[in-house]
Amino acid sequence: MIQINDVTKYYRDVKVIEHFSLEVSDHTSLVVLGPSGCGKTTLLRLIAGLEIPDEGEIYINGSLVSCPGWVLPPHRRSIGFVFQTSALWPHMTVSQNIRFGLHSGNDGRVQEMLTRTGLMELANRYPSQISGGQARRVALARALAPEPEYLLLDEPLTNLDPDLKQEMLTLIKETVANTGGSLIYVTHDAGEANHISERIIEIKIYRDE
Repeated sequence: MIQINDVTKYYRDVKVIEHFSLEVSDHTSLVVLGPSGCGKTTLLRLIAGLEIPDEGEIYINGSLVSCPGWVLPPHRRSIGFVFQTSALWPHMTVSQNIRFGLHSGNDGRVQEMLTRTGLMELANRYPSQISGGQARRVALARALAPEPEYLLLDEPLTNLDPDLKQEMLTLIKETVANTGGSLIYVTHDAGEANHISERIIEIKIYRDE
């Protein structure tokens, strides 16, 4: 379970998230819907331990992982994260990027993800040699491969055509269902939101009066 208790986050003098609370139960898929600039990405980064809250606390499985001045490192949170940008390792091939985070001897899992994401023919290429849409699929495969307890996806299907987007949405849902994990899916696309989950929360842009 993820618990966010009364969290506030500033960037310099800009208040991005104010007194935000949320509970995500185990084996749950949640969609966070809202326009650009409303704080969706910041929320995911706070959960992942990539940002420190200015106020409030975050708990995962009952343990404190974030509070003002302190965060538990991301690699100790059993979290998979897909950023808005693909953020691939440029010196690694597609297959090596997907293998990153897996224990040795998991070549079968890498092959499975290459197949499911339609990337098998690109396995030995480097990020500079593939398209933006292909890079998005690599990033998604890398996050899904370790079957993390919590999967955080930030606009993961940008630059994908409609048919491929539907295939990836199905893959995401199947992976979460098979692993029994939890999903927080950030998007501004209502169609994606409705496909992923019945539980949707909407964040609006904060305006300081």
